[in-house]
Amino acid sequence: MIQIYSHGTTTVALAPIVAAPGMSRRCAERAAVDAILERLVPGASLGHTAAGAPVLEGSRLHISISHSARTAAVAIDPARRIGIDIEDLDRGRQIERVASRVLSAGELERYAGRLIEAWTLKEALYKISDDPGVDWRASLPIPPALPARLIHTGRAGDSWLSLVARPV
Repeated sequence: MIQIYSHGTTTVALAPIVAAPGMSRRCAERAAVDAILERLVPGASLGHTAAGAPVLEGSRLHISISHSARTAAVAIDPARRIGIDIEDLDRGRQIERVASRVLSAGELERYAGRLIEAWTLKEALYKISDDPGVDWRASLPIPPALPARLIHTGRAGDSWLSLVARPV
């Protein structure tokens, strides 16, 4: 079942990732994303930039894609560059072990006990940056600094979802 939400001009859709017998995890993720795209933008063709970012071929819509172990998330927006990230809430301990690689000391302190929120915000901010080599700790501050804007951060079932945007 696909769930669809609106956040201003941004549409977000979530779908469970379900692998049929013999289906790889990657194929199951792709099938969930394809189902979402067919619902949101029928007939759309998904491509990727040279840097690996998703694009809808022949469309002016901006797109961002994320997945956790159980859920695929897709965000589209006609006017803003968007970044989405979703993580299962049970990944908290894993994130604790690696959080210092992407969060500044101040962010680690501010988001103590809420590292999954900080992690998803960083991931979403990275997706709207134009620099694949960006310094995550120094150049992607949370809360987002203008021109980036926080659109949503919160629980989505058994996951945490963050969505950010910036003008094109």
